[in-house]
Amino acid sequence: MSEIKPLSQEIKYVGLDVDDTLVPWLVPHVNALVKLSKYLYKQKKEVSPDEQTSEEDIIGEMSMIYEKHGTIDYTPVIQEMESFGEDKISRKQYTDLILGGVEVFREVRDYYSPEIEGVREMLDRLLDAKIYVFALSSAPLNKAIRRLKRHNLDSKMKLICGVRDKIKDERPIYVKTRASFGSYSGKFDKKELEIKKPDTNLSEVLGISKEEVQESCVFVGNSQMEDVGLGLGNNCVAFHADWVKFPPYFLDDLRSFSTPKLEENYVNPDPARVKAVKNYEKRYDLNHPLELLSYLGIDK
Repeated sequence: MSEIKPLSQEIKYVGLDVDDTLVPWLVPHVNALVKLSKYLYKQKKEVSPDEQTSEEDIIGEMSMIYEKHGTIDYTPVIQEMESFGEDKISRKQYTDLILGGVEVFREVRDYYSPEIEGVREMLDRLLDAKIYVFALSSAPLNKAIRRLKRHNLDSKMKLICGVRDKIKDERPIYVKTRASFGSYSGKFDKKELEIKKPDTNLSEVLGISKEEVQESCVFVGNSQMEDVGLGLGNNCVAFHADWVKFPPYFLDDLRSFSTPKLEENYVNPDPARVKAVKNYEKRYDLNHPLELLSYLGIDK
């Protein structure tokens, strides 16, 4: 690592994005969607051999559902697909289809979700330095908690924040069962937010003054639009975490399932917004999690 000059102010609060900052998410998720679409296409050919359907038709139908809900992180996508409606397949075929789809998705997602090098050590060192560490995600709160738990990082957080799940009442039964048995609980505090990044008010999240946010809080995340934008909106130091790299084929796969929010962040960001966050005077770039410690003066 090159020589890094520590920040001049004392940092008491470190906020971190979850997806592709603390844990891999977008690449594993999109790879899993690609595999799921191939699985669904194969199943469609088996249950409706006389019906003319292409793999692109299946992807298009999935994309329309994600567009409807405003996210590709929508679990019961198969349940809403007309290709597998009650008039198309039997109840047993439907049950087997859902269970098979879940298995295919999880297998690919988990394969592409290794622990990010340096993240665990970074968090341990921050906690040893008595810094208040919190996670703030644009995902629904329970999903953010589950992703951290999957990598055993939830115990490193004092507070985990996520947005309110607008489709909570439509959750699959296994999600409701998890919640009833405490799968979303831990030693951390948790907070459900109404406003997503970059418009989240960190003063309200942390219960401190705006001046304290500006002087003693930093935020770290991989999205320039959301995470550096959050720092810009709160006038605090923002670190662009550039340690998760997207493979060359990724954008083409992403476009297949993309929603307007993903388009804005990854495919076709607003040029004026890009310029604003890139020129933000309190913005720094990180190539490795441990570089953050050098900026905070706790790397020794």
